Amino acid sequence: MLVYRRLWRSLCASLAALLVVAPSLTLRGDEGSRQGKTDESPTIDSPVEVTPSSEAGNPEESSSDAALEAGLKAAHQKLWATAIERFSEAIQLNPQDAGAYYFRAQAQRAYGETSAAKEDFKAVVRIAESGNDVVSLHARAVANFHLAQYDQALADLSQGLAIDPAHFPSLLLRGQAQEQLKASQDAWASYSEAIKQAPRMGEAYLRRGNLAMRTGRTKEGLLDQRQAIRYGGFHEGELVYRTAEAGVEFRFIFIAPGHYWLGYDDAQRVAQTHGSLQLLFGHNATPSRHVILREGFFILDQEITNAQFAAIDSPRRRATPQEQALSEAEVAEAQAESNVDNFPKTDLAWNEAMEFCQRLQQKLQIATRLPTEIEWECSARLRPEWIYPWGVAPGDPFRAWASKEATGPRALARSQNQDVTPHGVFDMAGNVSEWCLDEYQNSPYQSAPAPIFYVPQPFTGAKSKKSALRAGESMNRPQPSIALSTDSLRCYRGGSYRDNPFNCQAPVRRARQSDQSSPQIGFRPVVLVRLIK
Repeated sequence: MLVYRRLWRSLCASLAALLVVAPSLTLRGDEGSRQGKTDESPTIDSPVEVTPSSEAGNPEESSSDAALEAGLKAAHQKLWATAIERFSEAIQLNPQDAGAYYFRAQAQRAYGETSAAKEDFKAVVRIAESGNDVVSLHARAVANFHLAQYDQALADLSQGLAIDPAHFPSLLLRGQAQEQLKASQDAWASYSEAIKQAPRMGEAYLRRGNLAMRTGRTKEGLLDQRQAIRYGGFHEGELVYRTAEAGVEFRFIFIAPGHYWLGYDDAQRVAQTHGSLQLLFGHNATPSRHVILREGFFILDQEITNAQFAAIDSPRRRATPQEQALSEAEVAEAQAESNVDNFPKTDLAWNEAMEFCQRLQQKLQIATRLPTEIEWECSARLRPEWIYPWGVAPGDPFRAWASKEATGPRALARSQNQDVTPHGVFDMAGNVSEWCLDEYQNSPYQSAPAPIFYVPQPFTGAKSKKSALRAGESMNRPQPSIALSTDSLRCYRGGSYRDNPFNCQAPVRRARQSDQSSPQIGFRPVVLVRLIK
């Protein structure tokens, strides 16, 4: 049986970039259509037809081909669990199918199964060892890259680019590998060549812009990042902003379009009610609702820190009620003790957090605001059964900075922090809670449509008449309630260092008056795939 069947080649030729750079699944920006986005392009909630191959050999191979095609169809629709099942069937029928391992690994990455993905990437390297065509070399390079074998990935990419110097996915991946090896100038050249080959694809602009930021070229970085937002064409990654004056870095993680979930289903709520001994636990977060996120967004990978807050704008911080009773010297001393650079910025009212987002938006010239509840929970929860950012179980000891072990907020330490989502967003269960954009509604999911079709919208500065969760209204472009107000009840999500593990669960909803602050509440902005007008 041939390892490199014609089906594998033909599918990879058109789809190898699907889960790497996704040229055919682009995001909408502030204006116009983008390259690769047509009326016929596949969407998350519409079926995709994959033409069956006419090259099938024996019946076993034909069945393997059918399973592979079904997996690709599910992957197009972001149905990762289904895709993984179908790719597993293809592997069972044909254990030497490098394509099935490759696509299953990419689906596992998207679904948070990183350890399993690494094993499949090892299989790709082993099976595709003798492949010398562009697609096989690129697939092997992707596998080596995700196995942190960057030198070997570069060797595979060099071979492939010698055959096809204009192969966009390989140029892009070469730049990423060069960045990992600290070869910044080479990475810049690779991204620039990728832009030359596909000048209306945002992925290369985004990565070159991030590289510019990290090497102190803030103006160039901003120009590239705005082009990235204008053109789209990316499905994963990050947006990095580094202030020119202080060199303080902001790292925003992309939350891709796909299927997400809000709230507790009946079984979850009963279990958590019994465990927490709180009779009404989760009553305002039921029933569970399926969200189809039609456009991605970026969310800060951590809560805004004191250093980040000061880098954007450093107004004199108002005294807390406790500080108002102190002398000026005592206030200065108390504020200095609490102003540890890497600690989360707290004691800010909702309005103050929104004002910070508006100042950051002016720096980026990209739509920036607080996350809605839908955006926050999509960022914190990858699967319907998960109630924590990392899974179902709280962990022993509890993985978040909360409960008995915590006496106050902690500084960010990415390498040691276990409170992290599979995509790299930290402290969504513990440390400090976080303001959200929405006005509070009691039990909004009960009247919400199923599913909720959701597209993030920029901040308009005016109160919306529509709710993103209200039934009977168009959900294609839901408008969050975003009026600046001094007396509204605003949502905050996530646990704080003072909470027990139950109150740190992702579906938990709480609220506070927008003009009130708390040492347990901070915030993290989102950046939308929209330029501001």
